[in-house]
Amino acid sequence: MSTRNRVLFKSIVTPFYKENAGFFLTAFTVMFFIVNQAADYHLALIKGLLNSGVILMIVFAGWFLYARKCTAFISDRMRDPSYAFLQVLNTLPSSRRRALLLVVEAWLLLPVLLYAMLIVLVGLPQGHYVPVGLVVAFLMLICIASAEMHLKLLANPESAMSTRRPVVRNKIFQGYPFLLLAYVARFQKVPWGAIKVFTCGIVYLVVRNQSPADDDIAMAFLFFTLGIMANALLVERIRSFEETRLSFYRGSPVSLSKRFLQYAFVYAAILLPEFLTLALLAPSHLHPGDALRFALCGYGFLLLMNSLASTHDYRRKEFLKIMLLFFFVQYALLLSIGLFAAALLLIVTALAVFRYAYYGFERRV
Repeated sequence: MSTRNRVLFKSIVTPFYKENAGFFLTAFTVMFFIVNQAADYHLALIKGLLNSGVILMIVFAGWFLYARKCTAFISDRMRDPSYAFLQVLNTLPSSRRRALLLVVEAWLLLPVLLYAMLIVLVGLPQGHYVPVGLVVAFLMLICIASAEMHLKLLANPESAMSTRRPVVRNKIFQGYPFLLLAYVARFQKVPWGAIKVFTCGIVYLVVRNQSPADDDIAMAFLFFTLGIMANALLVERIRSFEETRLSFYRGSPVSLSKRFLQYAFVYAAILLPEFLTLALLAPSHLHPGDALRFALCGYGFLLLMNSLASTHDYRRKEFLKIMLLFFFVQYALLLSIGLFAAALLLIVTALAVFRYAYYGFERRV
């Protein structure tokens, strides 16, 4: 690997996988450890997308969202003043810069490219030349288009910076909760969308195959909780945004109860797609009481993660470890005291932690 490639790898590729470690861990666990007979499952999935244009378009949509996430990450790095050293690449010929950026795109799209390779290996021997060709062409188009976009951004960073819009533009939505939601809508829309597709999609696919008379909801709750864990990654990003841009709010004359209610509103809005999915599944596939308990447990889990993040400056690795710990705790509560009691315990704990430790927070320097 050349020096330039090593610099780009350490500056962009490594931080990307570190930042999204929780997402990849969750996806890998669901796709290869949760499902029974993973090899047969993925073989059936690949055959399904090769034989169905609708499924293939859904897969393309998921790949596009992931590619958009990658391009947004690279763009943010290029706009960051601390990454101004990347402007040295402008001294290279455009063909060399384009090749370097294509390599970076390939590294970030590696999980998708590896799965696409499996599709090619399965599809070609069976004569599925058209869908295989579409898969290859689609990924090549994504890589080339992303590289071209970043090539222009690398050459004109000032114009890109000047076109960035403010977080909140509508005067109607200028309260503190709407400011946090606007941050998610403006800067975290791709992760939010990918999480919603993953969570709502997997919950719908798992739950629709059972009837309300089924007593075993543990597996459905496990998948739902994995999706809520992915949502908890947004908690860490919102807290980072607050402490870097909105630190004044902690010293403002607002009561603790109002602060907690504001956060409660924010995370209720973030979980709205999951709530709607559960409502659509009830009562045909999920008992209404179970749907309500699922929603309360997921909501309580996010509130608790927000309360913990509001009272200590956790590093990302520390936050992920705590999140995994409470995932197992929540599943243990399901098996011991039931979902409703677990949801009540999570919400009460979130309120208690927020009440007694919020003002004890002191950010690390």
